[in-house]
Amino acid sequence: MVTTRVPVAVAKQLRGMADAEGRATSSLARVILENFFYAGLPPQMRSALEEDERRLQMNRRDYINHLLFERLQVLNDVDLVSILCSHDMRAGGWARRGPMTNSDDASQRSRVNISVEREIFVVPLLRVENVMKLLVCSRSTAYEHMNHALGRTDRPGRLLRVPLDVFESYIAN
Repeated sequence: MVTTRVPVAVAKQLRGMADAEGRATSSLARVILENFFYAGLPPQMRSALEEDERRLQMNRRDYINHLLFERLQVLNDVDLVSILCSHDMRAGGWARRGPMTNSDDASQRSRVNISVEREIFVVPLLRVENVMKLLVCSRSTAYEHMNHALGRTDRPGRLLRVPLDVFESYIAN
């Protein structure tokens, strides 16, 4: 048996979700932990997800948030750049708009409401297509900017994603 403490707000949400599903809070907490470790998924699916997580060089929490954010893009059927940022020439900076709002914490993560009672922190990641549209440039130039934003001098042949706040900082400087 393992015990842990959770913030009061999280405990309230957990209790509310458990009550709505007609199960014990501990049962729901166990299922959530099992889902985090892909328990119950077919081995091929689990292996594919874990390989993708390694390829993107993300920890499990960031990877799950990334998947949720990708799904949000599909649901909105709108390009990431048009949702998250527009260049405000008068202010000389990046303005956030759309369903995501800038949080007050220093990490500049965005909050996304996924239900009436729940919100998650998401680290939006830009793909090369987003940077191409944003800067109106070629694919190779977009990759170059993305590598510079990440502080990379080498160019590994992997799928490249840049956190939005990192790219904004790069553009501002």
